[in-house]
Amino acid sequence: MSDLARTTSYVVPYVVHVKGQNFTLKDVMVAADIYRLRIEEQIGDPLRVVRCFQAWSKERHHGIEHLNRTEARLAREWLNAQHQADKAARQLLSSPQTLGFDFKLR
Repeated sequence: MSDLARTTSYVVPYVVHVKGQNFTLKDVMVAADIYRLRIEEQIGDPLRVVRCFQAWSKERHHGIEHLNRTEARLAREWLNAQHQADKAARQLLSSPQTLGFDFKLR
């Protein structure tokens, strides 16, 4: 069996879209990918990224008083990673003032 046949494919459980109008191919292929990579560098593996994002989403929808300590820490971790990712990737956008990033779970 070849090495290729032994490998398994893994689909990252989230996607990053460029939000706004009149974005370019570079915005989608480069800036959005840098955004995703920076989040992963800050947080770690994709499953941890999902946990952090879900904790942040829970806080956003229900308030911090509905989070336990672990969830609150994960939500803060998401916010910090998202801020760093946006800072790094926004400068690569063709129109940093009018475009942004939208992180979505699959």
